[in-house]
Amino acid sequence: MPTETSIRNADEKDIYRISEILKPYSKEKLLLPRSPEDILSHLKNFCIALVGDKIAGCCALRNYGNNLFEVRSLAVSKEFSNMGIGTKLVRFCMEKAARNGKVKVFALTYRSALFERLGFRKVQKSLFPEKIWSDCSVCSKKENCDEEALLIEIG
Repeated sequence: MPTETSIRNADEKDIYRISEILKPYSKEKLLLPRSPEDILSHLKNFCIALVGDKIAGCCALRNYGNNLFEVRSLAVSKEFSNMGIGTKLVRFCMEKAARNGKVKVFALTYRSALFERLGFRKVQKSLFPEKIWSDCSVCSKKENCDEEALLIEIG
């Protein structure tokens, strides 16, 4: 199996595969579900990881304004797990956010160790009312959220 991984911005031909990579994680309630239509409407936020010519993972970077960004929809296909692809995707998103100058990038996750290795620190979810109003309010776990919030300041 080829091990060379490249990361690029997603385009329309990637929508179905992104949806397929996210689906098992949303069924396990590890990620919010994303329909192909939703992915299309936010396509400029997505990047993908390629191993050879196969899409191995995806990630999105949401801009909340005021130099606040969220890393979200981070998923790696099970066949490509433990190859450092998630780390590469998050780094790509961090570099993309950093093009805006001094920024804050956060994530709500069950995999805090990955983010901590990249310099994120644990913080309170209440620091991100924008996230809470837009996504958390429709999440099935909103009353008993067990995700951890992590933040890094870049720039």
